[in-house]
Parts: sequence; structure tokens; C-alpha cells
Amino acid sequence: MQYINFLPLNSLNLNVYIEKFIKIEHQFFDSTQCWTKENFILDLPMKFNLSYILKNKDNIIGFFILSKKTSACVHLHRIMIDQNY
Repeated sequence: MQYINFLPLNSLNLNVYIEKFIKIEHQFFDSTQCWTKENFILDLPMKFNLSYILKNKDNIIGFFILSKKTSACVHLHRIMIDQNY
């Protein structure tokens, strides 16, 4: 059985894994739709409290990026899973 670990996203691991996130993006979108580094590092309300990296052992297999829009609403900006997983 394969287990998936949910690792909270923070500014440190974002910088470590940002290239992998972009690589996953390119599996599904052309370059006009893919997020850039600027999209990933954009400061959003509560982003680091709500977003996660998905890992299987030592492999990054996906991520999801959320932020708080209002006191009663959270916005899902991106959810991506590596197509090879």
C-alpha cells in the first residue's frame, strides 16, 4: 500500500519544491496557463495555513494552494497531482 503524506506548505519548502510544482503544471497546461514562480510566491491571506504538498515517501506527487477570501470563504487556487503517480 502506498501512503500519501500531507506536508503543510511554508515559505521554506515552497522555495525548495517550486521547480517540481512548475514541472507538474507543465504536464497539464501549456506555458500560457502554467503558474510562474511569481504566482507561487504571491502573498495571499492564510496561504501557508491552508495549503499542502503531497508526498509519497521522498517524492513530491502534488500540491494544493488555497487562501482565505472572506471570513466565511476559502478559495482553491490550484490542485495538481503528478500524472505519473
